[in-house]
Amino acid sequence: MSRSKQNSSSTSRTERLVASTSTPEAEEKLAETKKFSAIGRPERIFKVMTNPLTKLTCYFLKSNMTLFDEFNLLLQRDEPLIHELQTKCIQLLTDLFVRFLKGSALRESKEILKIEYNLRSNQKDDKDLSIGIDTKTYLDECLSKGDLCAKERKDFYESVRRYFVEACRYILVRFPIHSEFLKHSEVVDIKKFLFLLKSLKNNKKQKTKRNIF
Repeated sequence: MSRSKQNSSSTSRTERLVASTSTPEAEEKLAETKKFSAIGRPERIFKVMTNPLTKLTCYFLKSNMTLFDEFNLLLQRDEPLIHELQTKCIQLLTDLFVRFLKGSALRESKEILKIEYNLRSNQKDDKDLSIGIDTKTYLDECLSKGDLCAKERKDFYESVRRYFVEACRYILVRFPIHSEFLKHSEVVDIKKFLFLLKSLKNNKKQKTKRNIF
C-alpha cells in the first residue's frame, strides 16, 4: 500500500471517529491530522523534532527510565531471585503510584493492588505530578517564553497521566504480581529469615529484661 493510500486510510478512520463522537475537541483533532498529513514527510519530521513538546516528552521519559532500568538489571542477574520477584514487582508498582497518586489514596487503601489508580479523584493535581526536575524546568521555560500555551500544558499533563495509568495497568496484567507460587517462595529468602530471627531474639531479650526488673 502506498504512503498516500495509508494517509488516506488513516484520515478516513479519524473522520469516522469524529462522526461517532461529534465533539469540538474531536473536530479540532481531525483538522490538525489533515493539516499534518498534507505536508511532506521531511517537513513532518522537522515539525515533530522542533516541537517543544517532543523535547518535553523526552525529559519526562528519561526521568522515569531509572525505575524500569533497575528492574531490568534485577532480571539480568545470574543468581536465583525467584524469592524476590514478586516483592520487586510490587515495589515497582508502588514507586509508580507514588509519582501520580495522592497520599490519601495510598493511605486509605487496604491493599496496594486494589487501588483505583485510574480514577481522577485519586490522582494528584497537575502541579504535584512527579515529572522530573529537568522536565519541570523546561516546561516553565517554554511557558515563560511563549513556546507552549496553556492548552498544550494541559495536554502534556493529560499524556503524563495516561502514561502512568497504562504503565500500572501493564504491570498488574502482565507481571506475575498475583502469583501464589511466588508469594510462598519468599520463605526461601535468607535475608528475610535472618531479619525475622534477629527480631525474635531482640524481643526475647526485651522480655527477659522486663522480667528481671
